[in-house]
Amino acid sequence: MKTLKKIVLLLLATTNFALQEETKCVQITIDGVNYVQELLKDNVDKPYNLVIDKEKDIVYFSYGVDIEKDEFNAAYINLVTKDFATIAGVNNGFTQAVNKKTHEVYIGGRDGIYKYKVGGKAELIAEKGTNIWYVYFDDILYFSTFPSQFLYTYDGEVKRFSELENTNVDLFVLDGEDIYFVNREGLKKKAKDDDIELIEEFAENYPRCLIENDGEIYLCIKDSVYKLKKQEQTLEKLFNITDNMYGLAIDDDDNIIYSDSSNVYRLNKDKAC
Repeated sequence: MKTLKKIVLLLLATTNFALQEETKCVQITIDGVNYVQELLKDNVDKPYNLVIDKEKDIVYFSYGVDIEKDEFNAAYINLVTKDFATIAGVNNGFTQAVNKKTHEVYIGGRDGIYKYKVGGKAELIAEKGTNIWYVYFDDILYFSTFPSQFLYTYDGEVKRFSELENTNVDLFVLDGEDIYFVNREGLKKKAKDDDIELIEEFAENYPRCLIENDGEIYLCIKDSVYKLKKQEQTLEKLFNITDNMYGLAIDDDDNIIYSDSSNVYRLNKDKAC
């Protein structure tokens, strides 16, 4: 009987230790501000192209279904409830962009550009039969195609983007009238009525994300997040993780949402373990 009691106590102790390990608090300090890590979604393959609807508290992204066949699903997470859902009716949803006014999301797929709103159905609206590489929304929709990676605009009709007409574009954001983009040559800036300026070359580690938030430019490179120091035109490392970084977004409370090779996390600002 004593032996059985010892076994039970040992099992309870082991279980308690395992629970402590599972709920281990991870704290990150960025620019002197504490953030605590929260898991939003696990077991998704390379969640990529994170974009956020700040008013609706929804983060959209794509993830791998069969990476060898280049098959992806478009999906989203409700940041309040943590509910996860895939977006049906999109052929190989690879890239997303949010219209902040209408709360519609544009999804680039293997056969064109789709428009979707939570609770509705995805609708193919443009570039039927075209493989879409990247989408970005400001006042109108910007998109690039694969394999050319030339940039276009869509506002009821498709036009070549004249500011970068003969330039390959992998990632792209607007900061007022300034254009920041990434291609195989590096991170570049195109100011209005000015020549393209090379800011940073990437010899080996190619950026997986480029975002603009409240006038600041951020990049994901390998396992780290960098912020562009505009005056110096240099990159400042903010933080790194123990895995590769695949996506980045920032919510209305300045919490940081990011993804690694199989999970989506939120770093909650002004929290401590």
